[in-house]
Amino acid sequence: MKKIKRHKRYKYSKSENRRKKGIKVRLRPTAEQKNYISQCVGCRRFVFNYCVGYVQRLMDEKREYVSRLYENYLCYGESFPQGFTFSKKDEYIDVKFDATLFNDVINDLKKPNDDGAPSEYDFINRIPQKVVQQAINDCVEAFKRWLNGTSGFPKFKKKNDDENKARFPEQAITRSNGSVDCIDGTCLTINKDLQRIPFKCSRRDTRYLNRNQNLIHNITFSKTKTCKYDASILIEDVEQHKLRKSHKKTGHDLGIKTFCASSDGQKHE
Repeated sequence: MKKIKRHKRYKYSKSENRRKKGIKVRLRPTAEQKNYISQCVGCRRFVFNYCVGYVQRLMDEKREYVSRLYENYLCYGESFPQGFTFSKKDEYIDVKFDATLFNDVINDLKKPNDDGAPSEYDFINRIPQKVVQQAINDCVEAFKRWLNGTSGFPKFKKKNDDENKARFPEQAITRSNGSVDCIDGTCLTINKDLQRIPFKCSRRDTRYLNRNQNLIHNITFSKTKTCKYDASILIEDVEQHKLRKSHKKTGHDLGIKTFCASSDGQKHE
């Protein structure tokens, strides 16, 4: 394996004002590492789907309760419970949820049975809890987008979806002296189960990751439909893209394919 030239590391510290970029790498894990990544991806999918199903069951129960109240009101003239008005039934049906609610639900699944035997959902305990917590946070954000009207009701994740991923936040990644220290040349180390996974990307990105790995925010593992494994590394961008000095007056337009296009026909990457 060709050695990567060493560069000065940890030149920059983290900053909230600095923009972030994602670097995608192709992984070459061993059979055991593939199995562990698949378990993390499957567990993340299970936790997300279980939380979505739990909310659906609560909403269905409340809809059934409201329908029964209205039926009794029409047929028998019964009054509604105190504090309930049928004009605000939609607000009553909405479930007030947050990460605390979902944490309690998942923790109940992991509890041993009354006879002391492990629960059938004990596999959740074999996955880093930071990854499970990240799945819960993703579910909460999905419901918030639904309540804000920016997206539809969260859908169940399928095994063959392109979004089958498992995100490792920086707290779940190997650290050294309080900073993320997970990249050594062209090898990636997350924890004791994912050590020295060979990866492949451009030489420029490899040098950047080795030089600024303390700026990593999270690493997302994904499994493709062809059983290949990728990792998307979210890292702060410290490279300054300076534009050429000019005394002309031009207009500039920010774009998608290119960073900036000027009125004189020049494009800046």
